[in-house]
Amino acid sequence: MKRKRFKLKAYSAKKNMFDAKILKNNQRLILLTFIFIVGLILGAACVKNPSEITLAKINLKKAAQSILVNFGSYYLSDLIFICIAAVFALCIIGEPIIWLLPLIRGLGIGITTGYLYKSFNTNGMIYSILFVIIPACISVSLLIICCKENILSQKELRKKLKAQGNENSNQFIKLFALRNLILAAFTAVSSLTASLLVYFFSGKITL
Repeated sequence: MKRKRFKLKAYSAKKNMFDAKILKNNQRLILLTFIFIVGLILGAACVKNPSEITLAKINLKKAAQSILVNFGSYYLSDLIFICIAAVFALCIIGEPIIWLLPLIRGLGIGITTGYLYKSFNTNGMIYSILFVIIPACISVSLLIICCKENILSQKELRKKLKAQGNENSNQFIKLFALRNLILAAFTAVSSLTASLLVYFFSGKITL
């Protein structure tokens, strides 16, 4: 009986240490996600007079566009955030801007969903879930990962500059570029998902 209790306590202690390690390793991801959620709430709360919101009306126009045009539109908007994160990762004082990107993205999505719900009620909510929220689950996840990686890259860049090692710096730039190119490639999946949803389902939801 004592052995079982001892094993149980040991297992519990190991599990707590493992959970604490995971939490510590993912602190930036959790904080960036929280910042995005804050932006989402603020964006939705900003919609008081739906007739004055123009950002969300842009999303309604996508229903009448071709699948390639929609893909390009979604991909360009997501790619801009990745490029901004990459550019400011190479700036010494660019880290605060990278932290703000999920907030800005959340504001945009919050304003769009808030406008659709207040203007079109249930149909607006269904529309926003299909054409805004579902694609955003992928793109926002990639943006948060992108921000986290570029924040870490900036910290590593500072170390490289202090060390003044040209060979190590060249290797860092290659890995930095490859990392952001992979994220940009995966962003295409989100854009394709969004454009396909608009193409197949936009005509079935009347606003």
